[in-house]
Amino acid sequence: MGASSVALAGIALITLSGAVLELDPLGVLLALGSSVAFSLQALSLSALGRRHSALRAVAVVFAAGTVLTAPLVWGRDFGWLRSPDLALAAVYVGVVTIAVAYALFSHGVKALTPAIAVTISLLEPVVAGLIGIGLLGDPLTLPFALGALLVVVGLAIVGRTGDRAIDTLV
Repeated sequence: MGASSVALAGIALITLSGAVLELDPLGVLLALGSSVAFSLQALSLSALGRRHSALRAVAVVFAAGTVLTAPLVWGRDFGWLRSPDLALAAVYVGVVTIAVAYALFSHGVKALTPAIAVTISLLEPVVAGLIGIGLLGDPLTLPFALGALLVVVGLAIVGRTGDRAIDTLV
């Protein structure tokens, strides 16, 4: 649990650096729901991955998600898909940022454990911040640097000790 606490403290530093903290109770509730859903997804991918390929596991989870969320978009206007640029962007988002990313995540869940794979996913905001700094010219701030360092240290501890206490979070 100590390693995950170090990594989560790093995420907090990255997230809150330079921001005025305003907590919206609904936003906090939705964020907690999202974390539970992400953890359940990792556990589902792990269970399915024991019997099927990682790609098939992702296909099953996303097919179930599509069926469950379809009523939320019923009757919406999808006219924007007639624009080639927007249609191409939708295909990119669907294939690269979702299908490929989650297929890789599913391989990680299968090769490691759901807990370790979810913990490693804490690198996402670090990588996003580094892309912002390197490609978009965002400034490197002290809170970001310290937060990124804490995330990496926390993950290194998990890697060295096999910190299983995080299993209780997933």
